[in-house]
Amino acid sequence: MAQNKLNVGLIGCCGLHYKYHLKDAYAKSERAKIFACADLKINEFDDKNIEYQFKNYKEMLQVDGLDAVHIAVNNFAHFDVARDCLENGFPTLLEKPMTLKYAEAKELCRLSEKTGAPLLVGHVLRYDYKIELLREMMERKEFGKIRFIKTSRTGFKKCRSDCGEVFGDAVHDIDLCCWLL
Repeated sequence: MAQNKLNVGLIGCCGLHYKYHLKDAYAKSERAKIFACADLKINEFDDKNIEYQFKNYKEMLQVDGLDAVHIAVNNFAHFDVARDCLENGFPTLLEKPMTLKYAEAKELCRLSEKTGAPLLVGHVLRYDYKIELLREMMERKEFGKIRFIKTSRTGFKKCRSDCGEVFGDAVHDIDLCCWLL
């Protein structure tokens, strides 16, 4: 266990992503904690355990003791927010999709190299225990030679209006197929 946890600034803390995924993930982490957060709807935020809370993420980037940032904002804002974080030298975990335009993704990679600040894109399903088990089984060739993979998503989830299904959800399936094979 790490003696000192990494102080993470979460940008985009008022959405469902925080409520249903990130809050528990950071609470269980032995290595990182949410140290500060920023969201345009910060007045609606109900987690009083986070000392530093801002409406403007650029103010959060100025807090002493901030080690890294985790970006979970709407997809259309990924590029601008990640660019600002990288330009300020912060290691950055950016939820998928990285950006909505290839040129913007290339620019973020260039900025990461220039500043030396790591840029990571959150393809978190790779670490789901079911996917890890599937990968182990595939490595043992329990299914023989894989020639075709078909994926589908079912349930009551509404279609994405911000970036479409390919960027929003199917990117998980595409990433997993590439990673598994």
